Amino acid sequence: MKNQPNNNNTSANSSKGSQNNNLNNTNESLKGDKLLSYIESNKSKFNNDGDALCIQAGYGYKSEEGKTICRLDLFSNELIAARQVNYLNLGKNQAREEILKVYDANTLKGIAEGGCLTGIANLHLQIKDLEVFYDKHDEEIELVVENSFGKGYIEQIAKRGGNDSIHWKHRAVWKFIEIVASDEINK
Repeated sequence: MKNQPNNNNTSANSSKGSQNNNLNNTNESLKGDKLLSYIESNKSKFNNDGDALCIQAGYGYKSEEGKTICRLDLFSNELIAARQVNYLNLGKNQAREEILKVYDANTLKGIAEGGCLTGIANLHLQIKDLEVFYDKHDEEIELVVENSFGKGYIEQIAKRGGNDSIHWKHRAVWKFIEIVASDEINK
């Protein structure tokens, strides 16, 4: 049986198991702004070794063999949540504001109930326009959509569309608009 971490257990070994000093100087998994700051200030020290960074940020555990293993699921979820909070706190919800400016409450209700595929989001129908919207607001769209549908959702719809932007960017934008609409009518 593995010694699974409770989200506060930290392992101090590097991914190669040769070092035993916890660079974050805590016995807890870093969260929120502390995690973002830690990654930003230490990522070059790890030479793109994401496992070592994950472990040093407090998201590792000891296997039965004594090897320190990164709990990427916990690390990724916390990183996504921290990025989203940070992003939205910086007032970078311009895509959301743009949607709320162009659709009234009745239209938002229709979008939330029937989805964009029904054509009710009539200002967001042209695929080329949707690609431009996605490219302009990609970080916000990815954060919001993946927060609702799970990490990797954008990548999944891209793969289903053959990684051709014409087949997936509009779907990501429509999901984003549907989330914004649902959030607004559920306030």
